[in-house]
Amino acid sequence: MVLNILRSRKVAKRVLIAMLILIIPAFVLWGVNSSTNKPKVIGKINGKSVKMNDFMESMNGIKAELVLVYSNNYKMINQFWKNQAFVNAKAWERLILLNAAKKQKIKISDKEVMAFIIQHPLFIKNGQFNMKTYDFIIHNNFSFSPHEFEELMRDNLMVEALRKQILSGFTLSDDEVYQYYKKMNDKFAFSYILVSPDSFVDQISIPEDTVEKFYLATKDNYFDSEKIEIEYIEFPFASLSEKSQAERVAKEFLANLNPISDKLSVLGKTQNLNYKNPEPFSQNDPLPGMKFSKNLQENIFLLKEGEVSEPIVPYEEKGTVYIVRKIKNIPKQMKTFEDIKGPILDALIEQQSFTLAAKQANDIYSNINNNSTSFEDAAITINTELQKTLPITINDYIENIGPATEIVTLASGTAKGIVLPPIKTKKGVLVIRIDEIQPASNKAFEEQKLNLRKFLSFQKEQQITDKWIKENSKDTELFVALDQR
Repeated sequence: MVLNILRSRKVAKRVLIAMLILIIPAFVLWGVNSSTNKPKVIGKINGKSVKMNDFMESMNGIKAELVLVYSNNYKMINQFWKNQAFVNAKAWERLILLNAAKKQKIKISDKEVMAFIIQHPLFIKNGQFNMKTYDFIIHNNFSFSPHEFEELMRDNLMVEALRKQILSGFTLSDDEVYQYYKKMNDKFAFSYILVSPDSFVDQISIPEDTVEKFYLATKDNYFDSEKIEIEYIEFPFASLSEKSQAERVAKEFLANLNPISDKLSVLGKTQNLNYKNPEPFSQNDPLPGMKFSKNLQENIFLLKEGEVSEPIVPYEEKGTVYIVRKIKNIPKQMKTFEDIKGPILDALIEQQSFTLAAKQANDIYSNINNNSTSFEDAAITINTELQKTLPITINDYIENIGPATEIVTLASGTAKGIVLPPIKTKKGVLVIRIDEIQPASNKAFEEQKLNLRKFLSFQKEQQITDKWIKENSKDTELFVALDQR
């Protein structure tokens, strides 16, 4: 054990109680969830199988890292942990990087592990490392033995060493930070002409044989999705204590169930349990009568016809445990021309009407730019009202049009009075003039600069890491969804 040498030293009796009270709730909330239905192999890295135990150990590494980095910010720790997809993604990334670090023979000595631990503020009391505080925290907060914790730290330091290699060429200039700030905070006021495709619909006539030809050329796209029919028993709970009881009752129910001869509908009625047999549904449909969970949905679709699931236990403190039987699979079926000709006709009309709207918008744009007409007269020419916006940023929404992102992005770096090239939106094609530019406050930038730099650094570092992983991880695949608990 790396720190055995320190355990013989005299240490202070008191521990950092306030710090422990702050951190302990996080791990009460994080507790170990039921592993029912979790596959033994959850992926592969460079062709080598990754088991659930490997993934859970990596999760422990992430758990430890979060607490060590944010030890004085319980709310931040909890926010991270509630974002299950993020935590799972980081655990998977850690596995890939740790595998690569070992292949590169990156070594972390006992001395380096010791130096990291004894210098960490979480374990410092009265200006020096405190062994009792250390032992208390890793036992009560992490539920690790000293050896387990120290080996996790060794692996985390290996990953960090590799990450430093990957990011060795990373730079972020002050101008990049400033330009990002301006991009997000500069405000623009616009006038715009909406060329609506609806005004061209009456001009369009599409013969039925054209619609049928389109159908025949694309019919492989028109299917009713594969569906399944299921039945299930519910075991609801309203608290953690009731959750344990619901899971126990569900397991007893399953243990006494004969999957061949017993009918869930009869058992549900005789045992006064909630039984449901919803309409068939596809993977794209909402779960019928159930709270959506990708994990739950995948487990149900993986069942064989007639198979009964193990109790499916959600992560939440309030919810329902399910036992599900798949009654049958309903294969996907190709839609006939009669089924689909209406939607195809509508799509072709919409396509042509947008093409005509785009042509008219381009003509307006050209006439304005060569001074053949004014912006105001162009609106009158097509019998539409000139619309105006208040000053808006890139994250704002233009009423009845949609998000302002593309428009503000095109306007950035231009000048007042410029007419932007036509932009297609869901409502039609826009011809837009910049009426006003309100530059973001330089004073506010100075106040936000440090946090912006941290945010952009994290973002760019993650992009570089993702690119490196993509380029250096052959035959690597995750078999489960990242939002699973």
